[in-house]
Amino acid sequence: MSNRALLQVDLRLPPQEKRKPPGFPSFDLTWFMLPLFDAYAEPGRVRNMKNPKLHPTLASLHDLPADMLFVIPTIDFLMYEQLEMVERLRAEAAEEDKGEMPNQIKRRIEKMVFEGQWHGWLELPSWAIDESTRQKAFGSACEFIVDVHLKHGFDIHEVAS
Repeated sequence: MSNRALLQVDLRLPPQEKRKPPGFPSFDLTWFMLPLFDAYAEPGRVRNMKNPKLHPTLASLHDLPADMLFVIPTIDFLMYEQLEMVERLRAEAAEEDKGEMPNQIKRRIEKMVFEGQWHGWLELPSWAIDESTRQKAFGSACEFIVDVHLKHGFDIHEVAS
């Protein structure tokens, strides 16, 4: 992986230093939250700079679930990191698939990109976003979860009836 890619996928960068996607406003409306960026990880942030539990984009394919769905808004300072992570994981999974070993895990790595949505948009009130877009995201996520359960032999429809 190139140094350029490492910089894009590095969650250790503060939001104001990240590459902004097209359409990101010149004035970040969440500027007042920037001091909170490190608050959740302190006091262990410095000693955990390479810990994938704190920085998921550093995790190896084998440390993550076999089935992952990424819901990615386009007006988000994490957009590039998420897209890079999805592509990296897909490439690693494709390499793994070439081995065709017995009892090999079949991985499913999917992404849904939502144009014009902000970081955290799924938690915004209905008057602030298009509710049909939120329902599409939640509906797709629920279908994904049901499919994962079916893959492992659990049929939610049998329990619900």
